[in-house]
Amino acid sequence: MPSETFGVAAMIAQAASSEVAVIHVGKAGEESNRVLADSLDLIEESGVSRGNITRELRTGQPGSALAHVAEEVDADLMIVGRGGHQVGRVAHQVSYHAPCDVLLVSARGTERPDA
Repeated sequence: MPSETFGVAAMIAQAASSEVAVIHVGKAGEESNRVLADSLDLIEESGVSRGNITRELRTGQPGSALAHVAEEVDADLMIVGRGGHQVGRVAHQVSYHAPCDVLLVSARGTERPDA
């Protein structure tokens, strides 16, 4: 997920005095643990206190897994990084299936697909 996404999430969480759930969808193992640890560090570096951050690993199809988490935690807003082809597909699926508003954050300085 682009670091811009963590900055936006931190800014909104601080303004709304809310919690942040960092969710990674992948296989259990060292790589997923590293992704979650790095994500936790980035969101904390963006200004959210560790006590307001939860992290969780999910398996399955990313779009539906993220939408399920949003439903389970009764999320008000999901913030999703929009990047390459796969991430763009996931962001589309989340925006279609999520039970809450979805904010897509584009990485700055990256090429964007033609409209």
